[in-house]
Amino acid sequence: MALQTICISILILLVMNLTFTQNRRLEDEFWQEGEGDFPRGETMIERLDDITNEVRDIREGLRDSPIDEQSDSYGDNSNDDENYGDNNEEDNDVEELKKDAMIKKAKKASSKHIQYEDPKLTKYKAFLMKLSQVNDYEDFKRTFKVREPVTFKRTNQIPMAPMKVPECDKQAPKLVTMPIDFTSSTHYIYPDCLEVKRCTNVGCCKLPNQECGGKTKIKKQVRVYKIDHSTHAVDFHTVSYEDDDVCGCTCKTKADDCKSPHVLDSTTCRCECPLKPKTDCGVNKQWSSFYCACVCTDKNPTCDPNEVWDINNCKCEKATPPTCPSATILDSKICRCR
Repeated sequence: MALQTICISILILLVMNLTFTQNRRLEDEFWQEGEGDFPRGETMIERLDDITNEVRDIREGLRDSPIDEQSDSYGDNSNDDENYGDNNEEDNDVEELKKDAMIKKAKKASSKHIQYEDPKLTKYKAFLMKLSQVNDYEDFKRTFKVREPVTFKRTNQIPMAPMKVPECDKQAPKLVTMPIDFTSSTHYIYPDCLEVKRCTNVGCCKLPNQECGGKTKIKKQVRVYKIDHSTHAVDFHTVSYEDDDVCGCTCKTKADDCKSPHVLDSTTCRCECPLKPKTDCGVNKQWSSFYCACVCTDKNPTCDPNEVWDINNCKCEKATPPTCPSATILDSKICRCR
């Protein structure tokens, strides 16, 4: 009702202003043509009557207009509640769309992560790459921005190590003595050691996980004497060995040292997981590049004395009673024989 009253008041003011303006205009026209010009005056009066009728029609039209319905709808709390509920539903829909967009973005980021390796490993590889390009002390200074050490005239000052070091791949194998692997309780061999060519420690390597060794080897065989302890009879024994032919830097960790499914990475000289990280490990599990498999998120599970931790299901399960040896019994509290 308040809205209806305001609308009617505004319309009345507009009509009154229009009426006043028309009266002034008609009055000016009337007096311009003369006071005795009654036909003109009659036209003005007729016009005023028309305006009055228009105002009456407007008022009656307002009473019959659907403003009451609109005002009632505005004043109706139930309709407001419905409109508010509709707005809430729209807001909820918008929030759901935002959540879906965030989830898609997170999945896209996780799928990208599969294509890349651990950031720490990436930085380590970049460091090794930079280090592998160092050929001498000058390169080392430029690469790592090393300043020359300040030298003081003291007798007890520790000197710097020689900056020129022998490079492994530029060195030749050296002769070293190797004992012959021969085990017998009835015989003795002579000689019991051999001189072999080895690249071990003949030069330095640039990378920390590398060592100087033989890149290529030559297989050889020699014969030694084999003497019987009791009869002193002499015979021959064949010894197989290898000589290092060409020296070079090799990984300290060997391929056989890596446990499956890990493989040796020749760049980092470490056992690395060749599999791509999985994002669908399941409930209570996450991907571990160390184990190269999905592992339980609980690192330190606590189970009851008669339970064991199941690494497949990531939960405590009842332990299978062990078979106790004779003269022992199974303690159900600790699930052990005693």
